[in-house]
Amino acid sequence: MDKHETFRPFSKERIVFRLPNLSLRILFAAGVLGCGLLIDSSIHDFTASRAETVKISPRFSKSGPARVGGSFTLTSHLGNRTSTDSFRGKYMLVYFGYTYCPDICPSELQKISSALDQLGDKSARIQPLFITVDPRRDTAEVLADYVSHFHSSLIGLTGSPDEIETATKAYRVLYRTAGDVTGSDYLIGHSSNIFLMDEKGEYATHFPYGSTVEEIVTGLTRQLDQ
Repeated sequence: MDKHETFRPFSKERIVFRLPNLSLRILFAAGVLGCGLLIDSSIHDFTASRAETVKISPRFSKSGPARVGGSFTLTSHLGNRTSTDSFRGKYMLVYFGYTYCPDICPSELQKISSALDQLGDKSARIQPLFITVDPRRDTAEVLADYVSHFHSSLIGLTGSPDEIETATKAYRVLYRTAGDVTGSDYLIGHSSNIFLMDEKGEYATHFPYGSTVEEIVTGLTRQLDQ
């Protein structure tokens, strides 16, 4: 298999319910991972205002190497200005989401954390990044608290709306706000891929939503061993 794979389009819809706080969301995510259970559209005993639909449908016009990734400059959860150049020489494991995400984001970040733990010393070659699609609420301070619940090397990134838009466009990330954005209680539907970029910042592979920890570990190991 070539080092750089092709990012092929796919489509999936997910409806999830909102849990009241981060601790419960992480516990729920752990339960999902441990039991292998999936919450899908067959669950209907909650109102639409407390649901989030994630529709993943990236579109690419050319075959061959994926046109995914690009330069960005954002602010880390430590308050430092950070660019893609900051991570040259390391693989970047990139996930887009937001801290108020009901369960998809904590679930996927938990998978990333578990996969990195299983890689052992090899994980030092990988820099996991969590880029928010909700810069209005996800300040550096909010991200600092959030990422502390996951792998110790995880860096949270935020920025201005324009900076976030630049990053999401580069990674072909789709997102849409639902609800009253003038308040603080709104949801954001977003695509949920985990992207692996190589040491030069070029697309290597991705892990679609629903990938298991074992699949992520296998994929990362394959890339690291090439």
